[in-house]
Amino acid sequence: MKKNLSLAGVAAILLSAAPLNAVAIPSSPSPCDQEKNMHRDVALAFLKQMTDEGFHAARHYLTDDYVWWTPGLGHVDMEQMYPRFQSLLAGPIALTIKGTTAEGDRVAVEAESRVNLKNGKLYNNHYHFLFVFRGDKIGQVMEYNDTAHAAAVLR
Repeated sequence: MKKNLSLAGVAAILLSAAPLNAVAIPSSPSPCDQEKNMHRDVALAFLKQMTDEGFHAARHYLTDDYVWWTPGLGHVDMEQMYPRFQSLLAGPIALTIKGTTAEGDRVAVEAESRVNLKNGKLYNNHYHFLFVFRGDKIGQVMEYNDTAHAAAVLR
């Protein structure tokens, strides 16, 4: 036999459940969460400074022996490549962060760039950066991007 509950009956059942304060909620982030947040902050600060001021200005975020990898080129020397890239730009780069994920010593950043080029084309690329940290510095960057777009507009 089914029993129909009134609104008051449903409310009574809900109110009889364990109070919300019975659930243990940590009052502050764990040391692991703090490290993930610090790594995320460093990765984002690096991208911002590199975009706004150039690679050399942001170099201090990287280990002395950092490795930068990108599809189609493999390991690249960003100290030489980034200034060449900047020389193609007609103005400042707008880099929009679409999302981040941090786990352990890794931070993933999804981003989109927009900038007019001196050749009259729009460079509007999409990126997935994977930053691998050693301590508080970035030791490795895996930069995935739309290589077909880059090849088409950078000519």
